[in-house]
Amino acid sequence: MLGQLHRQRPLGRAVGQRQQGLPQRAGGLGHVGLDAGEPGGQQGVVGALVTEPRKPVSRGRQETFPVDIVDSERIADQVRRLAAELSAEVLAAGETVAEVGVTVRTATFWERTRTRRITPPTSDPAVVEQAALVALGRFEIRKPVRLLGVRLVFGP
Repeated sequence: MLGQLHRQRPLGRAVGQRQQGLPQRAGGLGHVGLDAGEPGGQQGVVGALVTEPRKPVSRGRQETFPVDIVDSERIADQVRRLAAELSAEVLAAGETVAEVGVTVRTATFWERTRTRRITPPTSDPAVVEQAALVALGRFEIRKPVRLLGVRLVFGP
C-alpha cells in the first residue's frame, strides 16, 4: 500500500490543480468550494456575499449564581428580574414579544428550557414577566439551581 501512495502525485499539487479556475472570495481571501463536477464538490452556483446584518429574532440573558439557590421564591424573583431587564431592552428597541423561554440548570448540571407563547405578541412588560413565571412553573425543581436564563422571541 505504501508503494501505491508513493507513486501518486503529491497532495499539494493535486489540490492546486483542483483549485485552478475556481471563483475568488471577496478581497482575494482564497477560493470558494470545489468544481461542481468533482466528487464532494459544491452543487449549484456560489451566490453573492450578503452585506446586510441579519435581523435578530430573539434576545436572552443567563446568570450563573456564585451560590446555588434552593428557595423557590428566590428563584422566581430572579426570573422576574431577568424578564424585566430583558423586556425593558427589547421594548425600548421597538420589538414585541411573542414567546418567553426560561432555562434552569441545577447543581448537577441538569439543564432544561421551557417556553410560553404570548398570543397576540405584546409590548407589555407585565405580560412578559407573567409568561416567564408560567414557564418557570412548568419545572419540577428538586435540586439547588446554579443558573437561570430568560429568552424573549420577537413577534412578527
